[in-house]
Amino acid sequence: QGAEKTVANVKTKTNLNYVNIPVLLQRMFGVGFRLEAGPQIGFLVNAKNKTGSNETDVKSSFKTVDFSFPIGLGYLTKSGFGFDGRWVPGFSNIQETGATTANNVFQLGVFYQITGK
Repeated sequence: QGAEKTVANVKTKTNLNYVNIPVLLQRMFGVGFRLEAGPQIGFLVNAKNKTGSNETDVKSSFKTVDFSFPIGLGYLTKSGFGFDGRWVPGFSNIQETGATTANNVFQLGVFYQITGK
């Protein structure tokens, strides 16, 4: 997660690395389709700003916990392979001070579902 901005032709990229724990409920419909949604908590592992070749640790500028609510759509094939996409809007202000900022992420995934017979 993170952001990128350019000011006066100088690009700065902020990378925020979280361990996210979603608790999603799924509703199956049709043949293989599923809707999913639920709360997610994220724990900030590290945060770095990169400008050119200079990298700075900025973890102290961000809160260590983030709350969000993923909403997604997936498809499971008959072979057990599937794919999904999620929009993850954040509800927490992640900045320690200054402007109010929230995470807003789109995720794509591929998975394999193991079923017991």
